[in-house]
Amino acid sequence: MNIILCHGFLGFSKIGPVDYFRGVIRHFRDDLHHNVIAPRVDPTQGVAVRGAQLRGQIEQAFTSNALVAAQPTHIIAHSMGGLDARFILSPNNQDHLQAPVRSLTTISTPHRGSLIADILEKPEHAGAGAALAVRTFEAGLKLVGISLDGLRNLTTQTCLEFNSKFTVLFNAGRPRCHSLAGGPYLRSRLRCRQSAFARALRPSGKIRSGSGEAGTVVTKAIGCIPLDSAV
Repeated sequence: MNIILCHGFLGFSKIGPVDYFRGVIRHFRDDLHHNVIAPRVDPTQGVAVRGAQLRGQIEQAFTSNALVAAQPTHIIAHSMGGLDARFILSPNNQDHLQAPVRSLTTISTPHRGSLIADILEKPEHAGAGAALAVRTFEAGLKLVGISLDGLRNLTTQTCLEFNSKFTVLFNAGRPRCHSLAGGPYLRSRLRCRQSAFARALRPSGKIRSGSGEAGTVVTKAIGCIPLDSAV
């Protein structure tokens, strides 16, 4: 079996001893003997740039036999990585991935956008002081060549347009899609860690999952992403 792990915004595959997927690669590869890759795409660029990089690395993995064409392929994507994966799987993308993919599973992907991205895109809605701080911060990032296009791709309006354009079909021969998201009330059971910032944004929550074109409805948030957006 081939497994492709896709990281989110500000993500990476591995930096020194820090593993973005926290042992998942080792478990799939060493314990279950699957073929696993974790492509590293630009951490802050938009979906089009990240998606092209993702597609290229997947195709290269098939060429080098890191992934085996005769085996079923599954993509597991976290956060913005889910949008990258949907982009390369959509037949409406003229450069979509040609290799057959059996399933796509997204984890906490903002399919319907993030309110935090909305605020960063139009900080004046949060007050003059917030607008000045955001614009100054963005100008500083531009000076060192860091793009915020990735965040702009996560606004509710941009995601609405993305969803209408880059659909992933669920017909025979197309990948089955699943979406998962969790809330911090499971923190003790799962031994998850959240920053003070995330806790402030997300004081309570539930877990929900969906598959296919629609899931159940729970109007809570996880981190910076509403649960309604993540499944």
